[in-house]
Order: sequence, then structure tokens, then C-alpha cells
Amino acid sequence: MSSFSVGLGRGKRVKRITALAVAAASVGLVLSTVASAGHQVRGQSQKQIRIAVVLHLRVPSLLQFCYGAEQAGKEFGFAVDCVGPQKVNTLQQQQIINSEVTNRGVQGIAPLLVDAAGMRNLFASLQKRGIRIVDTGIQTGKFMGNATPLLVAPRDLRTGLAAGNIIISHLPKNPSGEVVATIGVPGLKLCEDRKKGVTQAFAQNAPNVKVIWANAADDDIKGPTDWQALITAHPNALAFIGDCASTAPEILGKIHQQTHASWLVTGSELDPRTPAYIESGDVAGVTSASFWVEGYTAGRVLYEQIAHGKYVNLHGWIDSGTQVVDKSNVAAVVKAFKSQAGLAAYYHARVEKLFSNLQAAIGPY
Repeated sequence: MSSFSVGLGRGKRVKRITALAVAAASVGLVLSTVASAGHQVRGQSQKQIRIAVVLHLRVPSLLQFCYGAEQAGKEFGFAVDCVGPQKVNTLQQQQIINSEVTNRGVQGIAPLLVDAAGMRNLFASLQKRGIRIVDTGIQTGKFMGNATPLLVAPRDLRTGLAAGNIIISHLPKNPSGEVVATIGVPGLKLCEDRKKGVTQAFAQNAPNVKVIWANAADDDIKGPTDWQALITAHPNALAFIGDCASTAPEILGKIHQQTHASWLVTGSELDPRTPAYIESGDVAGVTSASFWVEGYTAGRVLYEQIAHGKYVNLHGWIDSGTQVVDKSNVAAVVKAFKSQAGLAAYYHARVEKLFSNLQAAIGPY
């Protein structure tokens, strides 16, 4: 991970203290730490608070969760560890969480959970020990009853609708044909809701277009091969949609550019490599759950819970919103992605608006 200086918008600049990669064969994790001790920040505490953002998978786009939490840490004076396994593995994620609590002394965690039910016993144990938990990114349902942690994530049906409508907006009037779509993790509620949204968009706005659901790995190893096979199998497809799969738009955009294809591309999330393909027209646009906003929100809520007992009685789902990035606004995104300072400036107004009335953003799980 790169090291940046981050502007706080108040004439102050806070530097990252450390950024280190740790290779651990048993858990395959990456670790970065940001500290703000000794600098003028908004919420300094006597003993520095430490939290951990625990990714479910280490891919470039997901690091934005960490960058958002790190920015909150710089503003309020707490440290952030960014950790996660190389591949989706609930057991390894549990091991990493235990290590963070036991060996790093974190007082709060912000995990992304593919298998929420598999974390139930661990989370119950952590809650008894006073460890604060705010789930992020992936809807969990009320998997622990009244003890279910607060969730920060977008409403995924809406995000799927937006992805479908990106493609429809680029098709001629009354289109017919087929589009090929995939979701990154079949069976995961988040992805299944995205799938429902895409299907609903075409049913409502382009009923003569058939959506063919297929499978492609959401990674940079098997993903390109899977997508190439789907393109070969569907030479007349109007579009390819990789929803709930952050690597898909970049993979498809690259193939589109290299082959000068006529089909359209959309998908989800702002992999740092994707904006260039939106600028070039090889990707029509993407939906974004704004991972940076989710990470910032979870980090700031955890800090307030630990330091001041604030937000401890909040329960439910904080809707972090859905963003569409296309040619009309991608230039600002490209600028923002050049540095952590750029990301902080880009999302500043949005998070301040969210925290001006956090309760209003909360709905049921």
C-alpha cells in the first residue's frame, strides 16, 4: 500500500506513521497501521484507541474501506489496522480478528462478512469482552437478534437497478437481444439483491432484452479466463454486466479495448483501474457502494462508541448510498484516486452530511 500525506481541510496535514506488509502463511493477511498521536485532531483521547478494518478479501477496490477509516483516524486521533485474508475464508478471518484483539489490542472492529452466521459465536464472545463491532459493506441480516452489530452498507437492490439502467441508457429505443450478467458470490444476500435489481431494471425498462445469468470468478487470476469464455459463448450479446464483482469492469474494459468490441460493459465498485476505461468509453459506467464512505463511517462510529459512549444505542442498517460513475463525473473520480488527500476531499461533504443526522440514515436490517 502506498503512503500519502492527507490534508484535513483545516490547514493541518497529518502523515501516515507506518505502512507495512506482513506475509503470514497461516492467514495470508496484509496489515497497515495509521496513527495520529501528537497531532492536532478533533477528538484526542489520553490512551490512543485502535480499531481494525477486517476485509473478507484483499483486492484493490476494498482497500478503500481502510483509507476511509484511516482518514477518520487522522481526524479524531485513533489508530487503524487494515487486515484481511488473500482469499475468502471465514476461518482465516476469525483468526485474524482474534489476533487483532489479543495481540494488537484493538478495541473495535469493522469487518466485511461473507458468512455472518459463522461469526456469531466469536462476536458474542467479543461483545462480552467489551469489543465494539460495526459491520460494513455486506448486508448481514439480523444474525444475532438484538445483539446484531450496527451495519454500514448501501441498499443493494437499488444498486442493482442502477447497474441495469446504466446499460439500458446506452441502448437504442425498444432494444431486443441478450445481455450476460454475473454476480461475484452466488447465494450471498448482497449479490442476490444486486441480481434482483438488474433483472428488475430490464423487466421494467427493456422487457425485450433477455438477461442471461452466468458465473465468473471475481479475481484477477481466474476472472479473465471466465469472462473470455462467456464472451466467446455469447458473440451477439448487447452487454456484459459484472455486478457484485469489483474486478469485472476492469477485466471487461481491458478486453473491450483490446478487441474493439461493440458490446457494452458495466459492473460494480471503483477498482482503481476502472476509471481509465470509463474515460476511454470501454466501460459505460459502474455503480459504487462508496467503500471509502463506509470505512470512514464505521471507523468514526467505532471511535465515538469507544471514546465517548456515543452511538452505542444505535441499531440497524446505516444506508451509505449508491453512486453511479460514468463519463459525466469520472474526471473528478480520477482526480480523487490520485491520493488519499484527494479521496478525503472528494467524499468530505458526503460524510459530513451523513453525520449531521446519522439517525435519519438508519433503517431495518
